Amino acid sequence: MRTCIGCRNTFEKKDVLRVTFFEDKISLDKSGRANGRGAYLCKNKKCVDTAFKKKAFHRAFKKNFSNDEINNLKQEIEVFLETDLNSER
Repeated sequence: MRTCIGCRNTFEKKDVLRVTFFEDKISLDKSGRANGRGAYLCKNKKCVDTAFKKKAFHRAFKKNFSNDEINNLKQEIEVFLETDLNSER
């Protein structure tokens, strides 16, 4: 079970997105097995927005990320969620 850093609910690993922090870079881990420290986020747009608003990634990785890094991550997650949603149809 994995805990979402946005809503704090628990989910099975297959039902969450993994974000990694490795070699001073934060990114979406599409495979779920990339190197680095991981934080999990449920696949709900509202929850994603909440996590960014609460600065949950800063807390999870104990690092202050730049606005550019956070904006790039948010865009990467939103594109992934939109693509994932379209593929389910």
